[in-house]
Amino acid sequence: MQLLDVPAFRFPSWKVDAAAVRLITEKRRLSTYIWRGITDGHHFCPTCGTAIMRSGYPGDRVSLNARCIEGVDVFALKIERYDGRNDMPPGPLP
Repeated sequence: MQLLDVPAFRFPSWKVDAAAVRLITEKRRLSTYIWRGITDGHHFCPTCGTAIMRSGYPGDRVSLNARCIEGVDVFALKIERYDGRNDMPPGPLP
């Protein structure tokens, strides 16, 4: 599994299958900044603003904030830079 540091959001994240994610808080309780579709976007805590995950990736994958995963020591992880400009497909045209 590749750990990524996405400069625009500044948190280390893992891309995983959405079915493999179990949220402790219901997804509907998270705030969402939508940029691609009706339900896909940047999901964060409405109280403190912590980014939890991003959805809308091809293959029904999500990007999880490694700092929000229990038992993960982010200071012990090897981090690779992610080039989202060239790796992500463009969103729908207006």
